[in-house]
Amino acid sequence: MAIVDRMRKALGLASNAPAAVEPETEVLSWPDGLPQQIITVEQACLDVYRQHGLPTAAGNYRHKGGPGEDWETLPEGLTPEEKWKLYLEAPEGAGWRFADRAALGKHSDIPEVRRASTLLQACDRVRQRIEGKEPVTPQDLADAVDLGTASGLLLQAMSAAGLEPAPDYQPLVFVAVEDDEA
Repeated sequence: MAIVDRMRKALGLASNAPAAVEPETEVLSWPDGLPQQIITVEQACLDVYRQHGLPTAAGNYRHKGGPGEDWETLPEGLTPEEKWKLYLEAPEGAGWRFADRAALGKHSDIPEVRRASTLLQACDRVRQRIEGKEPVTPQDLADAVDLGTASGLLLQAMSAAGLEPAPDYQPLVFVAVEDDEA
């Protein structure tokens, strides 16, 4: 029995009582250029990873500690239980680390790699929101601001270098809401 059902039973409420607040059914509409901006920022971050010898393929990895050790790709399709077993089998204190691609650079000594990791994680979270049609959270707004800032900086750097963005790139445009009473 779910906690909500137990609480209803304890308070003497019917289990089929209507919700006090009906959730809104309107789904947030994402700007058309957002997926391309995510890809643009993601590619720039992966370039940073590549420059510093980190893997760029999507997936989960483990690092066996020790200097000069490479990140090893974990097999796809591992269940959480299998991943936990791998974690428990790692020698304690040997410096083994486990991470998905986005988090590989999180603890790097190089600030550029740490920032790339943060932005890759933001890309992943926003992409999951777009695909999953889940409610927007404050973290999603923070991620969107980070990605927008990074995208703008990338465009400035490309312009300074005399490069053009990809032909299908559409910068986000914020349009003021018209006041219906005016």
